[in-house]
Amino acid sequence: MSTKKNFDIAIIGGGVVGITMGFWLSELYDCSIVVIDKEPGLAFHQSSRNTCAVHRPVLDDPRMKIGRIRDRSYHLWHRLAETYRLPWITLGRLTLAVEEEDAFLLERGLKWGVENGIPENEISLLNREEIKRLEPYVDCVKGLLSTTESVTSYGDLTRRLFLLSEENGVQFARGAEVEQIRETGEGIEIEIRDVASGIASGINCSFLVNAGGGRALKLAHMLHTGMEYSEINLRGEYWTVGEPLSAGVTRNIYPVTRHGIEGIDLSFTGPHLITRYDGLGGWRKEIGPTGALVLGAFAYSGSCENMFTALEQIFSTPVRPWVKVLGNKEFYSFAWNQWRMTQSKTGIVRYLKRCIPSLDERMLVSKGVTGVLYEVLGDKGFSWEPILLDSPSSVSILYVGLGATGAPVFSARTILDLIGKGHFDGLKKRAKGPHDYVWNFDIATDLDNVQSNRNSTYGLTSRGAK
Repeated sequence: MSTKKNFDIAIIGGGVVGITMGFWLSELYDCSIVVIDKEPGLAFHQSSRNTCAVHRPVLDDPRMKIGRIRDRSYHLWHRLAETYRLPWITLGRLTLAVEEEDAFLLERGLKWGVENGIPENEISLLNREEIKRLEPYVDCVKGLLSTTESVTSYGDLTRRLFLLSEENGVQFARGAEVEQIRETGEGIEIEIRDVASGIASGINCSFLVNAGGGRALKLAHMLHTGMEYSEINLRGEYWTVGEPLSAGVTRNIYPVTRHGIEGIDLSFTGPHLITRYDGLGGWRKEIGPTGALVLGAFAYSGSCENMFTALEQIFSTPVRPWVKVLGNKEFYSFAWNQWRMTQSKTGIVRYLKRCIPSLDERMLVSKGVTGVLYEVLGDKGFSWEPILLDSPSSVSILYVGLGATGAPVFSARTILDLIGKGHFDGLKKRAKGPHDYVWNFDIATDLDNVQSNRNSTYGLTSRGAK
């Protein structure tokens, strides 16, 4: 190996989780940090291929922390976008009960939303007539209106956050494919290869954060952690919507769905109508996604990424987590129905005509964004929340369940947990975060104080970007 570089902390993954981890660490510690990613830029995959929605916690059980994590994170994202004038529109969301038997989910959502920190004047139940007045193209039994649901560009937010991290000294090893990871008595050795030139090199670090997204589990297995887990990849495909719906529907529209496997929420696979940033300063409407099963974290077309990765995923995947799933009839029904919707417009149109009666195939004018999500399988079935796999010199993050919305607070609380375990005891602490006028670590981690969500608690609401 030709060269080796040494860092206090290495982070694998230049997506939303890896960059939020890097930002918080660089705010807390005056140390050397590098972010490693095989792509030439940041937020290259799912971080820029999600729905763009910044969700409000209307369907999250308040007995868990997911709702409060999303609620606090919403305000952090909003402050970052507002401070640096990044894409952000607040348009609201209608969650719809198409059948009478689903109305209880919305009634429960109203209660849960308030308990998760949403002000009562931002969330309300509406009947059919009230919804018709708001959205003439929409029909349903009952709807739950969240007025502050917003849309952004997570790619732009992630890249801006890295610029702030870079001011703190964080480096970016771009185009670097991780080939091997070894834990030694003194830390971690990472073998990387430059994607463009093929030149091999190495990075040594005292502590490793594996935030590799769809490849995080594979990387964890290199560290001999998480061997009890397997993964499943779901490709979400969208269609761009033309007139009259593109201008006639103003809010994000989500019909509730209760389908799932072993109780996991797979509502993201139920098609909905969203507004998405087009990357050019404008916004467009899209309908989707479907959730076709594929082999590979980057299988954006076809059934697999390539034959090598398909075979690797098949033969390196632990069999035990799949036993429970393959014995479940709901799994086969789900997989078949989702695959059918990828084959033509008919299935997705039929699904959404229940709440948008005038929708027809001619309104779906072109293919939209395609992304690949991954779910984690364990002995008890699917995991509905992120999994942290600790080792003496590393943590691997299997980030499921929270979406891009929850990343800022999840990352802050993960670091708080790692601090409590003494992983960063030898690092030099900063007296104050250089950018805590934008994101403050104490506010991000204090989920018990609902009032901390409001921008005014930063005490610097009139202060602009540096």
